[in-house]
Amino acid sequence: MFLLLLANFFNPNISSWVKYKLNISTNSELNPYYKKMVVVHQRMDGSIREGSIFFLGDSITQSLNVNSVTNQGINYGIGGDTTFGLLNRIKYYNSLNKADKILVAIGINDFIFNRTSKEIIENYEKIFELLPKDKKVFINSVLPVTYQYTENSDKITIKQIVELNHELKKFCSLKPNCEFINSYGLFADSAGFLKKSYDTGDGIHLNTEGYNLLIKILKVKIN
Repeated sequence: MFLLLLANFFNPNISSWVKYKLNISTNSELNPYYKKMVVVHQRMDGSIREGSIFFLGDSITQSLNVNSVTNQGINYGIGGDTTFGLLNRIKYYNSLNKADKILVAIGINDFIFNRTSKEIIENYEKIFELLPKDKKVFINSVLPVTYQYTENSDKITIKQIVELNHELKKFCSLKPNCEFINSYGLFADSAGFLKKSYDTGDGIHLNTEGYNLLIKILKVKIN
């Protein structure tokens, strides 16, 4: 019996059903840290007040002091997240119906999983289908990375980021409740890379000076 079950587990036609029933995910995007943070968000979600401003995104969002942007901020950022991950977790956020505004800032990690800009935009379309239709939604552009980061990465290039931001701006312009925030240029040097003065040292994440700039940008746009 055990051998039969083991054989069926690795049968491609049966194993997916078994893994679904056992809640086993083979998608590395929905990793243990991601799942832990979704649980944390679910605990928060029942006590969200009316008129809150939601920040949905990846590590750039997670490390953002949203209360410096607005005293109504709710931070639902998860480090390493992708558009696929955000799409998967939105259904748990019933409090989005209480939102005054929603900021979405995500997409760069999708390149690590070999998604094209077209595929990322397709996920954005699905995300917007799940967001409340009567809420103002902001999309913040994907921020640049340093030259050194692109030299050491075969997944993320400045060309990809620029192309994605172009597509995000176009996508947002077709939505009646959407406003695109083009933060990219304020963080980029003359060659389009992240300025060293805003870099933590890993080439992709923001230091305190970088976050102070981001907070300044978002305060003007969102408030």
